[in-house]
Amino acid sequence: MYRRSPGDIKHFRQELLLDGEDVKITLQHGDEPGPEPPRGAVLVWFTFPDRPHEVAAVYEADGRLRGYYANIVEPPRFDSPTSWQITDAFIDVWQPRGGDPEILDEEELREAEQAGWIDPAAAGRAREEAAQILERIRRRRWPPRVMRRWPPRVVRRWPLDGVPSLRLRRDEPGRYFANLVSTRVIAYGLYLLGAVSITSVAFAAFTDALVAPGAAQRVWLATLGAEAAVLLPFALGGWLPATAHARPSEAMQERTLLAAAAATGIAVLLLNRSELWRDLLVAVYGSLAFFLAVFGICRAWFDRVVPLAALAGLGLCAIALWVLV
Repeated sequence: MYRRSPGDIKHFRQELLLDGEDVKITLQHGDEPGPEPPRGAVLVWFTFPDRPHEVAAVYEADGRLRGYYANIVEPPRFDSPTSWQITDAFIDVWQPRGGDPEILDEEELREAEQAGWIDPAAAGRAREEAAQILERIRRRRWPPRVMRRWPPRVVRRWPLDGVPSLRLRRDEPGRYFANLVSTRVIAYGLYLLGAVSITSVAFAAFTDALVAPGAAQRVWLATLGAEAAVLLPFALGGWLPATAHARPSEAMQERTLLAAAAATGIAVLLLNRSELWRDLLVAVYGSLAFFLAVFGICRAWFDRVVPLAALAGLGLCAIALWVLV
């Protein structure tokens, strides 16, 4: 329920994408409330339970970002997880993409104050909030005393093309977080492999570190260890490309991993413990067991279900590893 004045109360049905303790993300198709976007525009709203403003990322019909809109409001009142009330404070801040920010609707705030729709103290707080946001945009500061770009990080983290990921997180949280962890672990391995390869080629070209013990070899190994340590928090924290979200189009399922474990088990039987393939199969089954364990834990923790497919896959992996090793 959105209230601007005693006689101006509207109800909006928006898709709830994320129901977080610190932020609620909703998707709106239309042009109210907020600036006047083109027909067919899409707004991704970020509502903060304890803040006197909400932020909308405004997109054109073709998905191009138009700008960010800070709507000054009284802190929202939540009647239930999917129903809340917002009282508008009339004044707003608009940050167009590539343009200068500006404060909107100051005249509306003055008229509302004169009509008694908003008391002077609340009007003063609204003006102060808008002025602070404008200053933070110009100084690229949000929140105060922390140097960051506008808009808040959570807004930049979830652009319009992240909506499918938010839906996966909302509807299948266990699968979402299992894929998120798996994606980041795989990305860590790939980035580390690339870094190790480049570093090793460089050391091989200019030193004998790869073939003879000595100071050069110690430096080489220390460099590889430093690369592994530096990449780990970036990968697991989602700061590397393709690690921010789990995307539905690329998401795995534990049934797929179970099928892979079964297919590899057939290979174990056909190869009859061949020494040539044993190490490779151990690595494959070890990897499958790790990812199945991730799926099992995430499904049990987030979905509150018994992950039968993951457990069956882990059983197959355990048997295969016992046979191989």
